[in-house]
Amino acid sequence: MTEPISSRTNPARTRDPFRTRRLIELVLTVAGPALVIGVWELLSRTGRIDNRFWPAPSVLWDTAAEMTRDGSLIANVLITVERIIFGFILGTIPGVLLGLAMGLFWPIRTFFMPISTVIYAIPKIAVLPLTIIAFGTGEVSKLVTVALSIFFLVALSTMNGVLELDRSFRDVAKNLGASRVELFTTVALPGALPSIFTGMRLALGFALLVVVGTEFISARDGLGYVIWNSYQTLRIQQMFVGLAATALLGWALTMGLGILETWALPWKRADRRAPSLKTWFWAVRPRSFTTSTIPIVAATALAAVDGDVRWGFFALMLVASVLTHAACNLTNDYFDDVRGVDTDETLGQGGALQQGALGHGDLRLGIAFCFTGALIAALPVIASVGQVVFWIAVASAAAAFLYTGGPFPLAYYALGELTVFLAMGIGMVTGAYYVHSGTVTVEAVLLATAMGLLSAGFLHANNVRDIDSDRRQRKRTLANLLGRHAATIEYAFLVFVPFACATVMVMLDPGSWPLLLVFVAFPVALRLTREIAVETAPSRLNGLVRRSAGLHLVYGALASIGLALTAMIGLS
Repeated sequence: MTEPISSRTNPARTRDPFRTRRLIELVLTVAGPALVIGVWELLSRTGRIDNRFWPAPSVLWDTAAEMTRDGSLIANVLITVERIIFGFILGTIPGVLLGLAMGLFWPIRTFFMPISTVIYAIPKIAVLPLTIIAFGTGEVSKLVTVALSIFFLVALSTMNGVLELDRSFRDVAKNLGASRVELFTTVALPGALPSIFTGMRLALGFALLVVVGTEFISARDGLGYVIWNSYQTLRIQQMFVGLAATALLGWALTMGLGILETWALPWKRADRRAPSLKTWFWAVRPRSFTTSTIPIVAATALAAVDGDVRWGFFALMLVASVLTHAACNLTNDYFDDVRGVDTDETLGQGGALQQGALGHGDLRLGIAFCFTGALIAALPVIASVGQVVFWIAVASAAAAFLYTGGPFPLAYYALGELTVFLAMGIGMVTGAYYVHSGTVTVEAVLLATAMGLLSAGFLHANNVRDIDSDRRQRKRTLANLLGRHAATIEYAFLVFVPFACATVMVMLDPGSWPLLLVFVAFPVALRLTREIAVETAPSRLNGLVRRSAGLHLVYGALASIGLALTAMIGLS
């Protein structure tokens, strides 16, 4: 719990500046990379910038895939990684030892300070000519260049960490008979570790910069060579792939160093343990993923009737859809908590924030990770199929975020059902069908309508359950605007019309008669409609919400089986 329930009953009255800042941080975290990539893609696709020199990000995926298949990209990445790691170790270990000595003993500090200050000020890449003269043009000169570039940086950072320690620690150790070696290992080193890792983070960035720079000049392999050689031969796409690989490598190395720091500084994680994979697994609410996967499966089954299935893209669409749905779930938890809508008494929520398993920073990181992963999974599809898929992906991501996020949260203004219908029905099914077939048919629109209505029905059941709590929080939904009687009629419309859609599809194509399998789920829709008409207790309606999601799953699965049977009959 971040604050008592009583203070969260009217979020409009209790504006917390820290909540506002968290909202801004999350928006900027997600919007920054997405905006840069999206604008770049748009400008390149529309010809506003010369795509010969600024190829669209989606196009670069094919180039990266080709370079991966022929082994050139992975081989050069491994070579650069090897140079960075060995050069980093070669410069860091003696740098730490010298820094500890400079911090503990003033004569050593006095002797080395002028030397370290002068050498530290020299541009790092400028050391390369000296190392080539001394060691030749082989690997040794590159490693020595990296080591010299970071040696004094690490030493000075370590020294400052030792000097900032309370002198009483050293005095106590000396009074207890500690030797100089023990002063190193029990006082100076543990106390200076935060400063050491600060210096190491900076040094890692310098190491990447210097290695890539040396590969520009005196190498025939590595990412720097790929970038420079591609530039000289005007292979612009390969150049951008090299740049992207360098950026990802820097991010991965920094993350690895962060994990090492967490392990080496256990007291920094003593107050709060890092969230486990199990915590993240339940936080994204995997049981709800059927609503984002079944429409893709059903659209693929419909495409199979026409003999147009691209199985690789099918897998990528599933991954992108699930990650977008996970981002949406985390976004909902984040903003509902920030706005004071969710409490530890709220039914049906993720609960990670209320239980203290995850913090707001964790959710921001998770949201950014899921949206980024969805974009990466969608890039090959976008590159192959074109702008239509790009705009569907952008609209889906926007719907997932703006459902409860942003200045005008759609779910708070009675637009939740419409958003879900368009995103998880029309957009998802017709988009997946278009990826397979390159067109959109009447049957695809009817199937999309059926799946979208059932997704909206699942949401509507959730809103009917929360009518009273949403009214208290001034959250407007169709359920609390229409009232219970009209909300029941709406629910009946949402769950019964999909069966009419299936009937029309069979009328248009009698050969698709196996699609009538969906009527096996019709008694379930009848039972749920009767239940929502008579039940009022939120605890009982909570079960109805789960069964509404089950209706969506069963209908979608039966439709997929029926369409697959239609395809098999057509082949025979």
